[in-house]
Amino acid sequence: MTLLRIEYTKTGLLRYLGHLDMVRLFERGFRRGQVPLLFSQGFNPHPKIAFAAPLSVGYSSEAELVEIEVEAGWEDQQLSRIFSECFPSEIAYRRHRILGSSKSLMSMMRSSDYQLVWSLPKAFCEDAVKVVEGFEALSSLTAVKKSKGKKDKEVALKPMVHTLKLIKTGEPVTRKVVTPAEVLEIEQCDLTIVATLNAGSESNLKPDLLMDALAKLAGMEGGTPGTALQVHRTALYGEGGKALFDME
Repeated sequence: MTLLRIEYTKTGLLRYLGHLDMVRLFERGFRRGQVPLLFSQGFNPHPKIAFAAPLSVGYSSEAELVEIEVEAGWEDQQLSRIFSECFPSEIAYRRHRILGSSKSLMSMMRSSDYQLVWSLPKAFCEDAVKVVEGFEALSSLTAVKKSKGKKDKEVALKPMVHTLKLIKTGEPVTRKVVTPAEVLEIEQCDLTIVATLNAGSESNLKPDLLMDALAKLAGMEGGTPGTALQVHRTALYGEGGKALFDME
């Protein structure tokens, strides 16, 4: 048996593909590429494919990780070609490594880097900049986390934020914004923000929840027309800030 860890990108329209569909996409891609995957035992055998923390629908990434178990002796240098020929172009191979053994990616993962583009009405831009730049000075920040089948829970967000930095404020631009009632023309500004947030099985903070809380501090309520968030994941880390790709 050979254990392989693969880093790949998820971009374009495939950022709207949910995790279960991603699992099926990888199973089909490896089957087309004739990768000799090993299967689990039991009544319902399935290919041994394990992902790091799944991306939320709508997020893109340049640093996703998946591990696969294949038959010993398989020529792993074929992986780049297999991704190119058997996967959509939005799922692109970056690199891989062979592991002797490893804990699960999810159990080792501790944080993620993100690049966020926060689009908001020009009227709120100045206050939003002040909120982001003043984040470190906040004594606390909380939000209500909603989960399917569970009671709503208030969570402390600030301890889950390692860094939050505004790197660019775009010039105002007028865009058409579709609302349930009508199409509006709204003057917006784009704030580009980089953040490192808790991620993994022990503690996980989604950028949406953080930015919703910051929006309220800037005077915006949920559903304010002209507000949007683009999320792009750029790196995954384990304990001590070590790159998850390099850990065992």
